[in-house]
Amino acid sequence: MQVLRRYLEEPNVGDSFRTLFEQVLEDLLVGGFGSVEMEATGDAARPFHLWAVDGATIEIDSTWDGDPAKPRYAQSRGNLGTQKRTPLLDDELMYLRLNPRTHTPFGLG
Repeated sequence: MQVLRRYLEEPNVGDSFRTLFEQVLEDLLVGGFGSVEMEATGDAARPFHLWAVDGATIEIDSTWDGDPAKPRYAQSRGNLGTQKRTPLLDDELMYLRLNPRTHTPFGLG
């Protein structure tokens, strides 16, 4: 519990819990989506990092079958027409939805 608390207080080298989740909650309230990238470090002293991600750049694979080895999300980056997609596994991204609906993975922002 102490390790978890310490790393939530300082989720990465540049953010505190507050600065990280202020960004995520703003995206959630305004856009209906919020995203946090989870990075395992393999270091027992610092087992993970958390990074705020622009939720508007995340694409959800609606055909994902629950296989943890297959990407569930992709992040689109770059200019329109030259976008690059970075696949993300389910254990690499927390995707928060505000008021999700049955016919779409997106809520109303």
